[in-house]
Amino acid sequence: MGSKIIAISIVTLVLFQSTIIAPVANLILEKEQTALFLRLLWPIFFVLIIILSAICLILFRRQKVVFKKNILSTGAMAVCIAVVPCINNAMDSGNLSLWKVLHLCTVALTIFTLVLQVQIIRHNT
Repeated sequence: MGSKIIAISIVTLVLFQSTIIAPVANLILEKEQTALFLRLLWPIFFVLIIILSAICLILFRRQKVVFKKNILSTGAMAVCIAVVPCINNAMDSGNLSLWKVLHLCTVALTIFTLVLQVQIIRHNT
């Protein structure tokens, strides 16, 4: 039951950040403000998911399915954190093709994490 609560928290965080926070920031803030805001927010988002996944790893290490999926979630978000400076540098240098590839990687890894967490919720139902 506890792993389900953490998984629901991660799913909620991903959906809220991706469907509400980022789009609204793009709508209401000026371009420079949006860039600064999102550059601050996305690493925090990735770290929060790493923390929640790590908590799940520690508390539910005997539940093999939950454990394996949270190892993957933690790894995926760690890659996202590692890529953030490269994404920022690509944008700052005007290398939009590299920015698109790296951004797509973080989006894919975030979706992957979302799917893993939904599977944990369904597994515990």
